[in-house]
Amino acid sequence: PLTFSFENNEKRILTSLLECSMLENAVRCKGLKEGEEIIKIIVSDSVNKAEESIEINVLRELPYSNAKIIAGSSNTAPVADAGSDITGIPGQKIILDASKSYDKEGLLSTQETYKWYQNNELIGSGKNIEKTFSIGNYNIKLVVKDSENVISEDEINVIIKEKLSCKNTKTTYYPEDTICNNKWPIKEGSEFKINSFYDDTGVWFSLKEIIIKKGDIVKIEVTNIKGIHDFVIDEYNISQETPLNVPTTIQFKADKVGEFIYYCSKPGHRQKGQWGTLKVVE
Repeated sequence: PLTFSFENNEKRILTSLLECSMLENAVRCKGLKEGEEIIKIIVSDSVNKAEESIEINVLRELPYSNAKIIAGSSNTAPVADAGSDITGIPGQKIILDASKSYDKEGLLSTQETYKWYQNNELIGSGKNIEKTFSIGNYNIKLVVKDSENVISEDEINVIIKEKLSCKNTKTTYYPEDTICNNKWPIKEGSEFKINSFYDDTGVWFSLKEIIIKKGDIVKIEVTNIKGIHDFVIDEYNISQETPLNVPTTIQFKADKVGEFIYYCSKPGHRQKGQWGTLKVVE
């Protein structure tokens, strides 16, 4: 493991201008009086050492126009990203996902950083929340707040449609969008889109079930929005890495009837919930 220290080989250093302390790999300094000081950070792996010099400028006070300056850099507003609009059916767990939100200075990893509203009423806090809705159209607002209480907002629409069954299959469909024929439930070349991520409760694919017709050419677009993941279907010999924030398309012909598990093969991910079911029907 790496160890960190100041140039005096201690976790604390005191100069005429600064008092600095170190906890693991984080450094905190308190200015004692105005001036400039250079401190050295030393890192060691027990065999080799490296050092980095850091210049710290202690000001008497910050000008009013720079009141948002922290640790020498100006604060910028966060960017809220609530994702794409979502379509579902009554009783389905809808995942509201703020994982693509960001801040150049970094967002706090607390529930209060992300808040979700419906009709200006709070419906949940956290980067990812699950909700169920009845039939209707819902406008959902995400509010992201940084450490200086600067906020950013984004909105998505959640559309919940009636749940019906297509003849000769138990699959659900939306009558406004889909003609129930021999090629149903998808046309050749159509895509399913899945997000891959983790949160405090587990590791997840955002889509838990895919139902298709035997003989269809299937495209599944997987976007890894947090963590290290892949996408595997053993029976179809599919094993695809999914790089962070890069949509990855998996395409294959559904030539086997049955239920097949798609999952992430990274250690512990499947056991923590990152799997879903591919149903291929006649």
